[in-house]
Amino acid sequence: MESKFEEILDKIVSEGNISREEALKRITAKKEKMGGLLTDEGAAHLVAKELGLDVFENISYKKPSLEIKDISLDMRNVTITGRVTRIFPPREFVSKDGRRGKMASILLADKSGEIRVVLWGDHVESISKGRLREGQIIRIFYSYVKEALRGGPELHLGYRGRIEIEPKDVKVSDYPEPKPRLLKIGEIEPNMMSVDTVGVVQRLSPTSEFTRQDGSQGRVCNITLVDESGGIRTVFWDDKVELAESLSEGDTIKIEGGYTRVGLRDEPELHVGKLTRVIVNPDIKVNVELTKQPQEVSVKIKDLEPDMMSVNLEGRVVSVSDVREFTRKDGSSGKMIPFTIADDTAGVRVVAWGDHVDNLINLSEGDTVKIHRAYTRTGLLGEVEVHLGRFSEVELNPLEIKIPDVKLDVKPKATGFTRKNIGELKENQTVEVRATLVQLYQRKPVYEACPICSKKVEMVNDEWVCVDCGPVDEPDIRYMFSGVLDDGTGVIRGNFMGDAAQKLLNMSPEEAYDLIKKTSNQTEPLKIKAPEVEGKEIIAIGRVVYNEFSQLLELNVHDIREPNPEEESRLLLSKLNKEN
Repeated sequence: MESKFEEILDKIVSEGNISREEALKRITAKKEKMGGLLTDEGAAHLVAKELGLDVFENISYKKPSLEIKDISLDMRNVTITGRVTRIFPPREFVSKDGRRGKMASILLADKSGEIRVVLWGDHVESISKGRLREGQIIRIFYSYVKEALRGGPELHLGYRGRIEIEPKDVKVSDYPEPKPRLLKIGEIEPNMMSVDTVGVVQRLSPTSEFTRQDGSQGRVCNITLVDESGGIRTVFWDDKVELAESLSEGDTIKIEGGYTRVGLRDEPELHVGKLTRVIVNPDIKVNVELTKQPQEVSVKIKDLEPDMMSVNLEGRVVSVSDVREFTRKDGSSGKMIPFTIADDTAGVRVVAWGDHVDNLINLSEGDTVKIHRAYTRTGLLGEVEVHLGRFSEVELNPLEIKIPDVKLDVKPKATGFTRKNIGELKENQTVEVRATLVQLYQRKPVYEACPICSKKVEMVNDEWVCVDCGPVDEPDIRYMFSGVLDDGTGVIRGNFMGDAAQKLLNMSPEEAYDLIKKTSNQTEPLKIKAPEVEGKEIIAIGRVVYNEFSQLLELNVHDIREPNPEEESRLLLSKLNKEN
């Protein structure tokens, strides 16, 4: 049987009206141009494409037996068939040399599961020109697998890949029609690729205009959307802003194909973009009563709890951090300044945003502050934080308040977490577990991240590119690795990120990254640390999530500590007293 290369070469000669010698010469030139990174077959594909030939037609093809559930990381040349269940908006980026690039993504499903497919370059035209539509069965050739940000594989289709729309040799029943996925607002999480939900408009904010980095003008408007399970900030962009401006409090809206991001307060935000569909006042009843604006309440710091609104408090500044500037994914810039205040009962971290930063630029240790209409959130380490938003006010050194001098080592008030056994964990709980780390999964523990949105970046044409934000000058290095936690009642996969990962390994992500480059071994940091941490008992604090790929619960760990004998004795005694 002829090789695939010979089949393509014969097709180029017979249908391209060139000699075999000329065809081989062009193929060799293509390989040299790509620095030897192309196989003979890959170079032949490009030559055939330049001649306008469909090299797949009439070339031997074996129907793939691979299903989505069988796809694993680091697979190459993947051919898979599935039904398109969702299409996401194409995005453009400009490389450093001025060339424009395109990317988009789709969800592909078969009877075994679903996977995200990222399309690059010319493949995006299939979406832009309407050839590729939701509901179609397609087959993709020569894709490769990468690890998605939230774990599990995702497929990428580059210049060597090909899409065949509605192949004739498929069994339609193997590719079921997509099911409706109407989520309750309380079920929505950050970084979801596709969201359908229904809610009632509770609050509308004014429209803002901004200038993007490329000089184009943009518009943004946000609303608060609620149902019986909770509320979510919902952001409308550009052409969708006019629709948001037409809404009134009490309107019911259905959102189809939205996407979520992590908001400034580490909560999910629902975004409405170009391809998102919004239906106003659909024939769907949402059983929710709109809440009235909260009354202002004055409290001592020790009485603060998470998710309080319109809080008034007073305190003395015990520490001030530097002003931090950041760039949002829409290209606009922002500022924030964190500082800690204390009264005679406790201390608390305060985060000021936007215009408040300019008003507090000269804030110093020892100053007194009177804060009006702030709100509280849970910080990354479980402590209560006070945030200054658009409706907050701050008085600096007011004459009428007297705050005693406080120690500068006052620690923020902690919320505490419920201690749970692994065997009783449920999705969406924020808990602490005492368990033994029995195994570290030996995989690359760090990744290159977009400094704006924290998603993984890809190397495209010798530069880092974020799917959402475009070219990135210098990616951040972030930890993400996993291990097995066992407490005797069950086992669970623990995903270690950020400070928790650094505490566990006693090594910064940059040090781990440098070690990988120095040794040319992607697992070297975990290899040398495994003897120190495997078998170690820890208190892991995190959020329980459900991994749709593995269909198992996992614990996203954001902090760890070693068990304290006195604390553990008190907990055990308290448990025994409750049981008696």
